[in-house]
Parts: sequence; structure tokens; C-alpha cells
Amino acid sequence: MEQIVENWYNFFLKYLVEFISEPIWAWCLLFWKVIINLIYNMNIEIKHIIIGVLFMKIQDLIYYRYLADCSSFTKTAEKFYVSQPSISIALKRLEEEFGTQLITRDRSSRSFDLTATGKILYNRAGEIINLLETTRSDIDSLNSKTIELGFDPLIGSFYLPKLVPNLSDFMSQLNLVEESHLDKMIDLLRHHTISIAIVGSDTSQFLDKSIHHYLIDEKKFKLCVAKDHPLAKQEQVSVEMMLEYSFVAFDHNYVQNNIFKQWAKNISLDISKVTFTKDIQTIRTFISSGATIGLMTDIVFQDDPNIVMIPIEKAPTLYISLLMNKQDNLSESQSEFNTVLYNQVTQQ
Repeated sequence: MEQIVENWYNFFLKYLVEFISEPIWAWCLLFWKVIINLIYNMNIEIKHIIIGVLFMKIQDLIYYRYLADCSSFTKTAEKFYVSQPSISIALKRLEEEFGTQLITRDRSSRSFDLTATGKILYNRAGEIINLLETTRSDIDSLNSKTIELGFDPLIGSFYLPKLVPNLSDFMSQLNLVEESHLDKMIDLLRHHTISIAIVGSDTSQFLDKSIHHYLIDEKKFKLCVAKDHPLAKQEQVSVEMMLEYSFVAFDHNYVQNNIFKQWAKNISLDISKVTFTKDIQTIRTFISSGATIGLMTDIVFQDDPNIVMIPIEKAPTLYISLLMNKQDNLSESQSEFNTVLYNQVTQQ
């Protein structure tokens, strides 16, 4: 204690001249400067007590939320690797800060309930913690060097090789977020998990106003058969010629599935004659062996010598698009990447 008093005296003398010569607003700043310096030089236990008294900790709210959820001081202490008294002190600090009792104890059962004000703080604490986590995430995103690009793997395998040579400066930072399901990709954009994506869809228009849409390309579906299949030498195939054969198609994880099912409905194709799979190699094997035929775009089978692609009547269309969300808090790297990719895909 004598050392603490001596510190007070020394710091007072040190800043006395400054107090006399400075305007009133500076006096306040200097006062807090003295306080902070004193705390810095104090015994570690005394320092923690003073800081705890001066500033309510966010950690207190985190303790409180968990305590309310599990109804156990012991479990809360174990969860955060602190002593049980630390949890009790945190609760007391909150009650003193808000001037109200937050819990009512049942001594007989060693349980407790939240008071009306305790329930209010529980809800507000959740909002504060979530806001803090969101803020931290936003700051981390701004400082991040990682670049996120969402893409459908089938479409990405066709378009990315064309784009990558012009994006070589970004490759060491690039993280490819693969998602074949269009709705899930849009959710990633809508929730700002990613800011840009290359996707395929059954429409050239997107109604979501939170997402910018740029049409890149259109791909007509074609009939895919083995090179020695009876239909392989046809220049164009009618619906009637296809209906006697079994089909293989992508399952519900792919946007091609929606397009195929709509087309099958339009031509009255018996869906029981269709094998659905998520594996592109299975589709390739089934078609090239002659076991089935398929309806695909040339994105799927590029220069495969064992598969012939034939135009069909009233062929459906796969629309390739660049989607970008209206996001302001992008890192410098992500913003630059998005601009370059936008220029690349829209100027082809």
C-alpha cells in the first residue's frame, strides 16, 4: 500500500505543471492519464479489481448468458476454465452495474430463475454479443487477404480455365467455394458468405434485387449418346426417336436436374426410365457404354471421343451468369478481384 501511495505522489508531481498550464478540457485528459499510469504500475491483483470496477466486461455478459442457459455456476466455470467465484463476481458486477437483481435463488434445490429484469438482460446480452461477433467478422473480412469465388463445379471446369490466365495475380489467395445447387449459392450471396459467383440456371433473369446479375453465356442442351449408338449418326433427333431409350441425368443437387425434369414433363418422358446421379463419371460411363442416353450441354462432355452430342428439337437452355451481391465492406483484395472478374466475363 505504501508503494501505491508513493506512486500517487510521484505521478501527481510529474503532471502538476501540465495541469496548471493546460486548459480545462486537457485537465480531464491528464487526470485519466494519471489514473491509467497508476493502474499500469499497480500489483496485478489490484489492477484487475480496479479495471473490473471501472469497466463492465463483455465477458461478464458471456458468462451470464451461459449461466442462464445451463443453470449451473459449476458448469459455467468449467466451460470457461475459471473459478466458480469468478462467475459469482461477474454476476454481482452486472447486478451492481444495472442496479437490479438478475436471479432469484432457490436454496433448497440450489437452482435459480431469472428475474424479469434478468430476462431482459439475457435477451439484450445476446444481441450485444452477436453484434460484437458480427463486427469482429466484418473487420476480419476487411483485413483478410483471402478471395472467395463461388461456382458450380461443372460450369467452373468449363469457364475458369479461360479466366484463370488473366487472374494469375490472385491465384495464391483464391478460395473456390463449390456449390452445385443454385438456391444454396444464392443464399451464400444473400448472407454475404461470398460476394461473387459464376452459376448456371434455367432463367436469364434473377428477381432478387440484392444481387447484381450479368448474363455470360447460353448453352443449348443436346442429346448425348455412345459413338456406336443407333442414334449417333443422326444430324438431329426428334422426341419420338428418344422416348424408347433409358436416360441418365444429374440429381437434385444440380440446376441441370430442374431443367431436365421440366423438359421430360414437356415431352411426356416416363421418369421411371431415368437414372439420377450426382457423379459425373457415372453419367459418362453409362452413356459411353451405350446403357443409357443423356441430355447435357457441351460443358459436361468436352471433346470426349466416346460420346456424340446431337442437336434436338425444342432444346432447353442453360444460362451462365455472373452474380455479385451489393456488399460494401469488401477487403481491398476481394474488391479488386471482383472488378477484374467482372471485366473478364462481361467482355468476352
